[in-house]
Amino acid sequence: MRELEKYGVLEIKRTRIAKGADYENREPSEYLLGILYSEKDMEEKWRGMEERYGKDLAAKAREFSFMIDRGYNPKAVENLIRIIREYGEKNVANAVKKVSSMRPDNPLRNIGYLVGILRKEARD
Repeated sequence: MRELEKYGVLEIKRTRIAKGADYENREPSEYLLGILYSEKDMEEKWRGMEERYGKDLAAKAREFSFMIDRGYNPKAVENLIRIIREYGEKNVANAVKKVSSMRPDNPLRNIGYLVGILRKEARD
């Protein structure tokens, strides 16, 4: 399952456990089919991102997205490009390090939680 998720074939929306609740009372996860691109289409997407945002920024965003198992997802990479522009590469690198250290099946291991970390740090 994890490999399918890594390659974007399957999207798993994991539910969180309510505070104080037992694990067995957790709501079930949702499994959704991802968008399947041909190898040619994927190469065009990566090339287009490099042209739009620059090779360095696109490569850095892709590197970060691989750290949280979203490296093959063009939408996730573009979101990370936006996040890097807004919060800075160093801050994003620190947040990605925290998120990537979580277990792969942790529902907080996602870009939304990464942004939450960055917003909290920006307030402090």
